[in-house]
Amino acid sequence: MSLLSIGTLAQQRRASPTTRSFFGGAAASLTGDAAGATSGGLVRSLEAAIPTEVVALYTAIIASCQSVLNQNAHMTYLPLRLAIYLVGLLCTIVIAYRAVRPAAGEPFQTARSPEFLTATLAFTAWGLLLPGSFLYVWLRSPLLSIVVTTITAATAFLLAAVFAPKLRSPEISTAEVTSGGPPMTETAPGN
Repeated sequence: MSLLSIGTLAQQRRASPTTRSFFGGAAASLTGDAAGATSGGLVRSLEAAIPTEVVALYTAIIASCQSVLNQNAHMTYLPLRLAIYLVGLLCTIVIAYRAVRPAAGEPFQTARSPEFLTATLAFTAWGLLLPGSFLYVWLRSPLLSIVVTTITAATAFLLAAVFAPKLRSPEISTAEVTSGGPPMTETAPGN
């Protein structure tokens, strides 16, 4: 999936129930397969929020730095590795924010949205855990092993238990909440 699919996911989650069914079909055509929609018409949510473009760019640069390190152990390029990580994180934040902002509305809501937070957490963890990242140059074993294991476990838990359920459930708009839900009728349902 693409980092830009976060905007589509954000729009789907915030759409009215009638619009959600439209997005379900549109999402399937955007992803190129009918299985792209899940129950409720949402794109495969967690996959849609992973910043693959930034991850691919970061991985290629770090792999290049690592190949130089394997040839000459004194050439660690630690400042470059850290700078590339920070640039990748900044790019993820900016692109995710711009993609989610039209659907989420105000800046505070955008920064708190599950789509934005998932993309940011995914890149943050990937950037730290990728062998050859600045963390691997900066820390030594056994501390490196403990830090990598802790980051991996914490990120997996947060993505699976906290963010994935939020990404799969439609967000109720403030208009629906303030109006009190569906219109009331004078007769009981079924009469």
